[in-house]
Amino acid sequence: MSALAAPLERGVWGILATPFNDDGSVDTASLAGQVALFGRVGARGVVALGVFGEGARLDDVERRLVTTTVLRTAQELDLGVVVGLTTLDREATLSQADAAVSSALAI
Repeated sequence: MSALAAPLERGVWGILATPFNDDGSVDTASLAGQVALFGRVGARGVVALGVFGEGARLDDVERRLVTTTVLRTAQELDLGVVVGLTTLDREATLSQADAAVSSALAI
């Protein structure tokens, strides 16, 4: 079974908030730090771009940056990742899903 379709491991999953720099850009260092923190406390995985992740407020480039940052950091720590999709439009949802899968396959 592909890791992209594997069942979620039982246990604690951390919900990530998307941090921002003073200029409004995504703070990738702090985001990676959150992922690392959940790894240190024994979480099985993290959830990115959920309600606290500001997914609906980010543009496509920012969502891809968050997804890539979380996937890279989680991979180093052997953590699972769930990426939220936050849109009501079918085509936009499919586009977000495709971008998340593309990011995962590129790592």
